[in-house]
Amino acid sequence: METALILRLVMALLLALGGLFLAARAHFEVTAEQVGLLVVLLAVIWAYRIVAAHFDRADHE
Repeated sequence: METALILRLVMALLLALGGLFLAARAHFEVTAEQVGLLVVLLAVIWAYRIVAAHFDRADHE
C-alpha cells in the first residue's frame, strides 16, 4: 500500500476515534452523541473507499 493511502487511513482512524469520544462524552446532549456517531460512520465509509480504491488500482495493474 502506498504511504499516502496509509496516512489517509490513519486520519480516518483518528476521525473515527474522535467521533467515538465525542459520542461517549455526551451524557445529556443528544445532538452531540448523534454528531459523534455520524463522524464515526463517515470515517468508516472513508476508510472503506480508500481500501477499495487501492484494490481497484491493484486489479488494473
